[in-house]
Amino acid sequence: PSAAPSASPSASPSAQPSSAPSASPSASPSAQPSALPSAAPSSSPTDSCFDCTHGKNPCDPLAEPGKYYYSNCDVHKYVQCSAAGQCYQVDCPVNLRWDDAVRTCISV
Repeated sequence: PSAAPSASPSASPSAQPSSAPSASPSASPSAQPSALPSAAPSSSPTDSCFDCTHGKNPCDPLAEPGKYYYSNCDVHKYVQCSAAGQCYQVDCPVNLRWDDAVRTCISV
């Protein structure tokens, strides 16, 4: 930059918008998709199962930000993380298995 930043704004905001909004969109949608899907995944998948052991603990730090429930290596269990980063292996009720897509135990 050619000058140091000032401590106050250079102009006051206006009370009214500088122009009225347009009645129609500024661009039309394209008739065709912009690109074809690729044949290969864009990133490598993460571990498909966890069990709270060293190298398989998704809780500290969280394997996915904001996600606290994960597939266990035993389909009849799941892993629950606490906000403090603790890892717990939890059994699904009898005759149920963990479904990571819906993040709950479902009928076998």
